[in-house]
Amino acid sequence: PGGGPSIDFRTPPARYPKTSNTNSSSSSSSSRRNHVKPSTHTAATASSSSSSSSGASSGGAAMGQTFVRLDRGAPVGLDPSQFLPKNTNTIDAASEEQIQRKLLKDHGTMCGILSQRLNHIRVIGVLWKQGNVKGALQALGSIEDLSVAVDVLVAAESSFKNNVLKLDMCLDLLPILTKMLGSQFEDYVKTAMRYTKLLLRSFSAVIASTLAQPVSLGTNLAQEERYERCNSIVRLFRALVPPLQRIAAKSSQVGSEASTVIVMIEQLKK
Repeated sequence: PGGGPSIDFRTPPARYPKTSNTNSSSSSSSSRRNHVKPSTHTAATASSSSSSSSGASSGGAAMGQTFVRLDRGAPVGLDPSQFLPKNTNTIDAASEEQIQRKLLKDHGTMCGILSQRLNHIRVIGVLWKQGNVKGALQALGSIEDLSVAVDVLVAAESSFKNNVLKLDMCLDLLPILTKMLGSQFEDYVKTAMRYTKLLLRSFSAVIASTLAQPVSLGTNLAQEERYERCNSIVRLFRALVPPLQRIAAKSSQVGSEASTVIVMIEQLKK
């Protein structure tokens, strides 16, 4: 919509031949002036004609109407009044104010949501840039905003794959992933399952070997702490199984992926 000459979309561009001299240019200009533009009057006439035909459909596509192409490269001279409700021909001051109120009804709320989300991401970004990855994950868990969690985890995924992850980070990540698996949004669920598989591939062997070693209480505090940490991580992994089972019940690619993750979790030592 907007300025520019009207272009008949039903006529191919080849209708206007290229010219090589002044005379042909003048002739072409004259031809363009004489060419009938698809004005509002034309659209109205066509509409009137189609509505007066017996048994005619109200939909333009059903009457063989040519649609305005999505990939157009120039203004096509659309009539703005075509985008108004069918029972109105003009916009008066009252209706314009009403439209503005409808458009701005939830504007303040949305601005507040986006502003808060930006502040959360900035806080996490500062911690990440300082090299405090665990602190960033702890902040992410305390925010309890899954949209921020998804944005951050997707952006940080390549870094986590490059050995940024540490075993104790599972304690911060897994509760977030559990909440994401309960989301109605597929991208949240897929992100949670990707991270679950990443954590399992990275630490399942370490967890299994740690839990397989006998622990003598009071003799090796570091080993005891590692053993308890691994036990806590296993419990958090197993907390993922119920939401994964609900997802696996769905006959879809996501359900198949959930079944695979469940099998990986079941392989951990109880």
